Amino acid sequence: MATILVIDDDSTLRGAIALMISSRGHTVIQAPDAHTGVITARRQPPDLIISDMQMPGGGAPLIIKSLDDQPHLAKIPVILISSMPADKLKDWVPESGLRRYHPKPLKWDLLGQQVDELLAPKR
Repeated sequence: MATILVIDDDSTLRGAIALMISSRGHTVIQAPDAHTGVITARRQPPDLIISDMQMPGGGAPLIIKSLDDQPHLAKIPVILISSMPADKLKDWVPESGLRRYHPKPLKWDLLGQQVDELLAPKR
């Protein structure tokens, strides 16, 4: 199975996502903010990142820029979670084949499908 990095400043939501992901057989690494998430991804590149869009100290735009600046990390797929409308998200973080947007409140079945879609090439 895959290693998935979950980045969110809301520990309750981060824990719930981690529980859902681990119940699907994946290994989960958690980070409480974008900066820690980037450091974690550099040290132990995950197969997928699930991240909140907005967090104190920098959110998903910081994460995406940090990933894109390093070729060995630029191909890590990312699911961005936010209560912002998708068109606003796309202004902050351009859409690509390696990115999915997921609305809050979370739809667990949809999140599971997105994880499966983004990990499919790695299986």
